[in-house]
Amino acid sequence: MKKVWDFLNTTLGLGLLMLLVLVLVALFGGRNVVGLAGQPLATVAPVVEVTPTSIPRAESGFRAENIEIAKEVQLTTEGRNSFSSWISWSPLSTSVLVNRFNGRTIKDQNVTYLLTDIWKITVDGNDFQKLAADAFGARWSEDGKMILYLSTPDADTQDVYVMNEDGSNQTKVASGERGEVYWLPHRRIAYPRENRIWVADTTGKSAILAEKIELIHSPKARRYNPYFPSPDGDKIAFIDKGRLLIVKLDGTQVKITDDLTDYSRADLSVSWSPSGEKLTYITGGNQPKLWIVNAEGSDPTMLVSGEMEFFEHPRWFPDGKAILFSRFPTGTEKYFSIYVVNDDGSGLKDLTGDRGTQEFPELSPDGRKVAFFREGNLYIAFLSLNE
Repeated sequence: MKKVWDFLNTTLGLGLLMLLVLVLVALFGGRNVVGLAGQPLATVAPVVEVTPTSIPRAESGFRAENIEIAKEVQLTTEGRNSFSSWISWSPLSTSVLVNRFNGRTIKDQNVTYLLTDIWKITVDGNDFQKLAADAFGARWSEDGKMILYLSTPDADTQDVYVMNEDGSNQTKVASGERGEVYWLPHRRIAYPRENRIWVADTTGKSAILAEKIELIHSPKARRYNPYFPSPDGDKIAFIDKGRLLIVKLDGTQVKITDDLTDYSRADLSVSWSPSGEKLTYITGGNQPKLWIVNAEGSDPTMLVSGEMEFFEHPRWFPDGKAILFSRFPTGTEKYFSIYVVNDDGSGLKDLTGDRGTQEFPELSPDGRKVAFFREGNLYIAFLSLNE
């Protein structure tokens, strides 16, 4: 009888010990559970850190029919004529950069430029920080540690600066004419100068990116026509009047269309997919059509068409399966709505509904937020996926 009793005690003791281990694992999941001797008893998979290259994705991807606006948050209350239309997201989708008018101007002949300061605003509205004065067009580097921005000493010149993410160490790295400026891979910066795309590093060393790619300067606009480097930096989509071209760095080019949308908004009508394998663009002015095309120019596909309205700001969701864009009617009442559509043209959906105008929308890198302006104030729309 004593042997049976000892056996039961031993069995129950082991069972209780195993139960205790399981409870500790459940309580301290993601951490090592350490025994009395200092050795780990059990280890479970750690929580994945959120970095610019490992942003959580929905398992089924972003599909237009599943996307809704869950809530809106108003971040500023200054009203109209306080900010320009520029919005730039941080890689982790936690902050935006905006241009706030500062009351100063640059005048040249019959042209007056309104100057702005660059402000960083967190999406929770708890942190407002002025980063640079008399500056505009800020963009985060891919790793989120640096910001490039622009300044205009006169009406025709554009200086390119970099700074740390907190606004420190502001350094001029290049100077050229007015036009678009972008980060390229490996912390290189593309900027327009002398009818070419030049590239500078963060120390100020510069060289022509591609001798055979010639940019078109618009004397009327006093700036270069828009151009758009692919995510890998190997191709350039650029605009020559109503033409959209894709050009490789060796000068090989493919014409995509002769019917790009109204030229005054051409810089708002083109966007590369995250992989760089496709391009979306808008044609037709106030009879707009939203298209996608493969990067080599093949298989152009119309996704959405409209009547007596304009399309702008096409932006890809991070998995490349859906596109967000802005549409508004012609006439004096500019009521901007945000729409989404799948990359095959299905699932077209109005996200705005009766919420009020949503102007100049910018989709966050994680695909879960949209920053926009309403009556001059900055808002964030938080998206949900109803799967």
